[in-house]
Amino acid sequence: MKKLLYIPGVILALCALMTVFLSSIESVIYGGMELYETEYEKYRVCELMDMEMDDLLDVMEHTIEYMRGNEDEFQVTTTVAGERVEFYNERETAHMIDVRALVIGAFFLRAALVCAALGCLLIILAARPPRLARLLAVSFLAGTVIFLAFIAFIAVFAAVDFTAFWTRFHGVLFTNDLWLLDPATDRMINICPEGLFHDMVVMISVRFGIAAAAILAVSAAVTAKTRKPHEKRA
Repeated sequence: MKKLLYIPGVILALCALMTVFLSSIESVIYGGMELYETEYEKYRVCELMDMEMDDLLDVMEHTIEYMRGNEDEFQVTTTVAGERVEFYNERETAHMIDVRALVIGAFFLRAALVCAALGCLLIILAARPPRLARLLAVSFLAGTVIFLAFIAFIAVFAAVDFTAFWTRFHGVLFTNDLWLLDPATDRMINICPEGLFHDMVVMISVRFGIAAAAILAVSAAVTAKTRKPHEKRA
């Protein structure tokens, strides 16, 4: 019976880690416009778009708020090459409807993961295991190793060929080809260059990596501390 409790324990750990992972993504993408300003300067986006930085940041801020469900209208009017224009075209608008649904779905997923984690924790607590701390520590140790192995596989793929990774990533998430934008006609791809996404992936990896390393260290320490004397000799 006690060993069966490791099942909800590992599920609890995986739900917690996925929640941290999604929160790491949110903290980078929605962490403030300073990141976008730095990236736009790095990739000379203002020159490419013939736009002032303030106008460019206004467009991106509006876009981000739309993705989060805080704006009802995706289209935004701004100044490009000295003229007031509607920034996005129909294809970009259609694509962002899909992106918005995906982002809002991720928020619901995170809430569901938290509920699932709490449910698993309640199951464990209701069973009153004699060594609760060890059970949770071992569960998080195993869950973290499993999750990091999966992330490592994806990270290696992205490091070897980020363009191929990014293409496959979109192919998995979207059921249409609206995400295939043309820099000659679609402004979105120009204000969101591949380098920007590459840098974001690195930032997300670092933030999640630090959190996962802390969870792994604490789990390993508690696992070692709660080991029985005969287990230590073994």
